[in-house]
Amino acid sequence: MPNIKSAEKRVKTAEKSRAKNKAVKSQINTARKPVIEGKLDKEALAKAVSEYSSTLDKAVKKGVIKKNTANRRKARAAKRLAAAKYHQLATAQKSRWLPRSQRPFVLVEGMHS
Repeated sequence: MPNIKSAEKRVKTAEKSRAKNKAVKSQINTARKPVIEGKLDKEALAKAVSEYSSTLDKAVKKGVIKKNTANRRKARAAKRLAAAKYHQLATAQKSRWLPRSQRPFVLVEGMHS
């Protein structure tokens, strides 16, 4: 336990902010799970990516994560959405071939998000 009064106060405020940050990070992970699992159809996945993006923006606004971190995570989620749309389009056409200009970036399984 700190001996200085300001350090005692700092311990209390640090504990409060840790609890708030932990709650926000938990919300981020909850919003992230449906995007990562990939068990949704195209429309539901688009909605999940939108909610995940909104959650990340709110976390940036609260100062829990940095702006570039949020942008990187949103970009990865958008790539997953594009890959899902590509896969659905390819299976609808009964062919996995599309011209290079129409192909999105296809994710490798196990890629971190």
